[in-house]
Amino acid sequence: MSHALHVTSAYRLIAFSMLIVGIVAESEYQHCRRGVSDQDVCVGDNGNQDTKSVHFLEGMARDGKYGAASRGQQQAYARMHPRIADAVRQRESVPHLVVADYGVPDCVASSKMASVVLAARNGLPVSFVFVDLPTNDWAACNSNLAALGMGGLQPLTAPAAFGNGSTVLSDSSSENGMLYKVPRNFFEQVVPAKSVDIAVSGSAFGWLSSTDGLPLPKGAYPGDDPAVVQHWLQRARDDWVTILSKRSVELKPGGAFIVTTLAATDELMDKTRAGITPYHTQAEYVGLMDQILQRLKMRREVTAEAVHNLTFGCMNLREDDLKAGFVADKAITLVPQSVRVHALPNPLWSASAIAVPEKRTEFAKKYVDELMAWSDLVLSSILGPFVVAKFRAELVAEIEAIAERLEYDYVVGEIIAVST
Repeated sequence: MSHALHVTSAYRLIAFSMLIVGIVAESEYQHCRRGVSDQDVCVGDNGNQDTKSVHFLEGMARDGKYGAASRGQQQAYARMHPRIADAVRQRESVPHLVVADYGVPDCVASSKMASVVLAARNGLPVSFVFVDLPTNDWAACNSNLAALGMGGLQPLTAPAAFGNGSTVLSDSSSENGMLYKVPRNFFEQVVPAKSVDIAVSGSAFGWLSSTDGLPLPKGAYPGDDPAVVQHWLQRARDDWVTILSKRSVELKPGGAFIVTTLAATDELMDKTRAGITPYHTQAEYVGLMDQILQRLKMRREVTAEAVHNLTFGCMNLREDDLKAGFVADKAITLVPQSVRVHALPNPLWSASAIAVPEKRTEFAKKYVDELMAWSDLVLSSILGPFVVAKFRAELVAEIEAIAERLEYDYVVGEIIAVST
């Protein structure tokens, strides 16, 4: 769940009334053409080049703020804990189990997952591999994993050996297991071939690998521009195939792939058509962000250039696309056991929580903390802290106004597969 964001960036959001996009990452996720200049050059269908200034962000909110505020994502990941525990128990005969977790920001959710694994392992050796950006908050990870009693994070070295199957993680681990960190891009092979027993991830696989070559939308986000939507959607499909291909290399035969990823569904739209409350999810934040930025621009509190430089760029896949990825490449050895997409309840929301003005304001502030946990750093890098403070205040007011619609939080895909 983390990452150095390019402003043409992509957080893994949800689709509601349209294909909505989030914010594109660097390294776990974004490979900008950089080094020659500070511009990211994208070429549209007409061959004309458009440029957006590149801003790099070093991960999510730090100092415990991300873990404290990302309750919706943790809720989605925790739903998979029983399936992870089952996978561990089914592999009781494995002498030294290796579990790899992809996208770990401050390791709060990862620590909870690891505790589930250790309990199911019942004292048998197990090592964990945590994969995220080089710029991730690894110090926070180390601190949050300390309670496991397995020592500190150790770097996984010898990447040159990757792919030849000569290195097995459990062979180099201590008797009871170790904690490894891998500061790399998970669109690549990041651990030795056939070295992982269980691959897990919580809401990290929604990031685009790159925006390079994609046509830029007219506005702040591709979901609003019919001329570019299909290009961005195809990139998301291709990236999902890449993720499945790389994990196929890393997993042992019989290994388990258990992940959640932010997805898209028509479920809430169908409820709206039926005359029920017009529900929104965190996808609503994207539209609200754009509205607030436009108001700030009109008041000349933010420049038009800054608004132009904030383009959202991640398409969340529907259930059919997630399933199709497994048969899109012969290199994929993962066989899906279950692929489901559904909306999850907002952990902060209740009818009583929005019943009176004071509680409604408190709900709005807490929910804005959740929204800003991933976006505060990217906004600050573009707008500056003073304008971000104004942005936050206006966002609280907007959330208060639509509180009835926020009973749901995320739309997630829950995927379970086995490596053959």
